[in-house]
Amino acid sequence: MKKRILFLAILLTALLILDANKAKAADVEAVLDSADGSSAFTVKDSASTIQGLIDSDGNMVIKGGLRLDSAGTKCTTAENLIVDGKIGVANSNPNTLLHLGLSGTTLGTIGLAGSTSGFVTIQPAASAGTWTLTLPSDDGEDGQFLRTNGSGVTNWATPSGDGTIPQNIQVFTSSGTWVKPAGVSKVYVQVWGAGGGGNTGAANQSGGGGGGGGYCAGLVSVSGNVTVTVGTGGGAGAAGGNSSFAGNTTLTANGGSGGGTTGGNGGTASGGTINITGGNGGSGRASDGAGGGSGGGSPFGGAGGSGGAGANASNPNTPGTDGCVPGGGGGGGAEQAGTGGAGANGLVIVMY
Repeated sequence: MKKRILFLAILLTALLILDANKAKAADVEAVLDSADGSSAFTVKDSASTIQGLIDSDGNMVIKGGLRLDSAGTKCTTAENLIVDGKIGVANSNPNTLLHLGLSGTTLGTIGLAGSTSGFVTIQPAASAGTWTLTLPSDDGEDGQFLRTNGSGVTNWATPSGDGTIPQNIQVFTSSGTWVKPAGVSKVYVQVWGAGGGGNTGAANQSGGGGGGGGYCAGLVSVSGNVTVTVGTGGGAGAAGGNSSFAGNTTLTANGGSGGGTTGGNGGTASGGTINITGGNGGSGRASDGAGGGSGGGSPFGGAGGSGGAGANASNPNTPGTDGCVPGGGGGGGAEQAGTGGAGANGLVIVMY
């Protein structure tokens, strides 16, 4: 009898061990006694501080960090969510590390809230297509734009002369400073030099006309405010002043030379995509009662002044007329003492 009792005790102990091992592999279930969220399953530390909580509505709170990792690596940073895999939002089979939405069902969106107010939503088109956008490796420069190569690979590019109509035009009739607006990195500039003055007539010699100012134009890179110089027209027989725009490269249009017995030479130009020399003034004539030579014109600018008409008893010593703005040379004075006309001032126009 004792042997039977001992055998039954050993058998019962074995069954209990087997049943305990089975319990370890079974699901663990905690049944909360309320369906309104008022009861909860909590995990506390030795100081009775709640470290985790699931209420009867299914809401979960974790005090520390959470890591989803197939290798079981511990999360060591509080309030961080670390996922060593893919996350699908409204998608049970994500294709990328973060996959938002489901084609044909849910539009993927991202919401960005301002720190003080406002909310911005980023989303694709409803018929989004399938493609990859690759961003540049840096943040670009002021005024650049993001350009694609047609296959989704982007880079930063600087606007160039692409036929875009300028939105702003600033005209300088005197020297000053062009103030660079934010976001502007290139401007289109036109520069005219000032006209030279026509020469004053003398006995048996009329004055030659002044040379026209040079002209240049082109696209100029700018990285800050720019000094603008506008040349002043030459007085009788004097050269006109030079005009310039000193951006990252400098465009310069020189003033025309003053007239002598012959006409003054037109001003040269440099630095632009277009550089054109101004027109030469007309020569004076060595004869009694001769009229003065005409002033030279400035390319795409002002015409030269007319030479003074020849002297006669009713109209002696006729002066030359002034050149026209921008950059026209003054006309030469008539024989005897006709005063030479003044050259016109230069001009600078900035467009962006």
